[in-house]
Amino acid sequence: YAIVGTDFFARTTAAAHDHASNLVVAPMTATVVALNVGVGAAVRTGEVLGILEAMKMEHSLRAPCDGTIAEITAAIGEVVEGKQTFIRIDPTP
Repeated sequence: YAIVGTDFFARTTAAAHDHASNLVVAPMTATVVALNVGVGAAVRTGEVLGILEAMKMEHSLRAPCDGTIAEITAAIGEVVEGKQTFIRIDPTP
């Protein structure tokens, strides 16, 4: 048997970010179970913005850049679809 090293977290993080570096998208259809920020909050790269739950697993969504939360499209308890833009950040210049 051979164990091939993979960076699961890098793939998960990349999947949760849209091509635009200021958008956070849901990696799959899931329920919003936590929001750690609100519109207008200042965030730093890597900060956990919210948590989604799908198939009894929790997925942390992290900020792809420094900036200010401009929009959150779902509330706690709501279902977001896979690839749906969930949070938009106005990047810090």
